[in-house]
Amino acid sequence: MLMSKRLPLTLIALGASLCLAQTTTMHVSVQSGTQGRPVRSRTGELQEIVANLEQSKLRPAVPSSWEDQVLTAATRSAGQTLRMSLGDPNGASIYTLPTSPGDTLVAHWNGADSSRAERAIWLWDTPFYTTFVLELAPSILQPDELTRYSEGLLRWDISLFKSLKLVYFEPEGDVQWVGGLVEYPQTEQGSWNVWFAAIGRKDKAYVAISMSKSLFSDKYPTEAYEVRERFPPLRLRLAGASRQALFDEIGKDYVGGSLTTYPTNRDWIVLSELLSRGPLSDGELRRVIVGSFDKGDYQSANVVNIRSIVFLQVAKTRKELAAYAPALEGLILGVKIHAAAAFVIAGMFGTMEQQHVDFSHAALALVERGQFTHEGLRYLERNASDEETLQKLSGLTVRPEMEQEKNEVVRGIRDRLGRGTHPR
Repeated sequence: MLMSKRLPLTLIALGASLCLAQTTTMHVSVQSGTQGRPVRSRTGELQEIVANLEQSKLRPAVPSSWEDQVLTAATRSAGQTLRMSLGDPNGASIYTLPTSPGDTLVAHWNGADSSRAERAIWLWDTPFYTTFVLELAPSILQPDELTRYSEGLLRWDISLFKSLKLVYFEPEGDVQWVGGLVEYPQTEQGSWNVWFAAIGRKDKAYVAISMSKSLFSDKYPTEAYEVRERFPPLRLRLAGASRQALFDEIGKDYVGGSLTTYPTNRDWIVLSELLSRGPLSDGELRRVIVGSFDKGDYQSANVVNIRSIVFLQVAKTRKELAAYAPALEGLILGVKIHAAAAFVIAGMFGTMEQQHVDFSHAALALVERGQFTHEGLRYLERNASDEETLQKLSGLTVRPEMEQEKNEVVRGIRDRLGRGTHPR
């Protein structure tokens, strides 16, 4: 947890609005202060950030170090969203510290562009958010000034920021409070978030823009993105863990019922280390992919899908996918998977197909059982490669509503084998 400090500055929260509106020529406007509660919702978070911006802790970033790789990713993220230059990335000073969201990188640049208003630029980079805190003269918080500054700060051409509505509150002593409603597109699962904040007193002001790291997933190394243990990276911490302890790390930090909290990248790191210790038994494979999510409900199927995808990616990277094919077949035939979650089976078939691993036996078994028949048939349609498989499929009895599809697949395989065409 962050240590709380008494601040000489008071924060002005500019909360995030989730609504959508038409883009106008001027994206930033001022409105009445009647929406104070939502725009002040980030006050506590901003207080902790500003309280921990300490120049005395800063040290030069070592080129090509792990911290420098994270810093470089953040610099690229700034270039993608902000219309300002951070200057030479090698000119930044940094420090790291543990916080409640996870290991955080703090960086500082002096104002790089004399034509701009920033006295200094701070980065507050957590595993889940990339936040830029801009140190400015307090006069920037005057309505006209802040409107112009914010208009020139954000890149409106990337279709991420739609508008910003500034909300001014009554001053508290010499502290000026300003709020803001940020308008931005939302994903179906709500996995993006943007908030904007500012504070100001007589001697100094801060303006901050914070964005979900999912917006920059292609910029950050896997070990720095949504993984709490970053400095040192989790991979190094796990090197001394026992093999059995690694199983306990799978799915750690997952909050049940919210798939967006599943630690996919963290599992990738854990499984990479686990598989490096030797092959998994069938029981261990079940523990890795299914674990306690064997209830047969739709939510469990979603988790099993995520865990199977991670395992398949790691096994593919290690070129061990074919070795696990028999155990994976036993797993999908032995685990209760919700009928609506056919994407779990389809994803596994798709990976096997892409990697040219023969999974025909599993497909035939599913068709014979009447489970995920469509997925099994479609895999066989594209991948069945011999007369024996064709004959086995021809002799299987399926539900009446699947009979026509089965017959079409049989004809298609027969025609393909007759032409001597190899599976795709």
